[in-house]
Amino acid sequence: HYDIVFMDMHMPIMDGIEATRKWREEEASRPDDIRKIPIIALTANVSDDDRLRCLNAGMNEFLSKPVSPERLGEILSIYCPKNIADPAES
Repeated sequence: HYDIVFMDMHMPIMDGIEATRKWREEEASRPDDIRKIPIIALTANVSDDDRLRCLNAGMNEFLSKPVSPERLGEILSIYCPKNIADPAES
């Protein structure tokens, strides 16, 4: 079980676009009550075309490297809020 997936566009064997499409196809074959895992593009690619390709493949967000800690925190708080510790509790 995964709470979130950070997907690069350039990987050996299968790129992130194809991997995301296959992941989403697998999810679509399961019962509707099973939560879709957020997939976040994390890539050095920065073009609008790359962003659209990622989102059209089923990724939820697009982050370009280097990503700021603040932006990463925003993404985690959106997609994994139950896993973000309150600093006051630490």
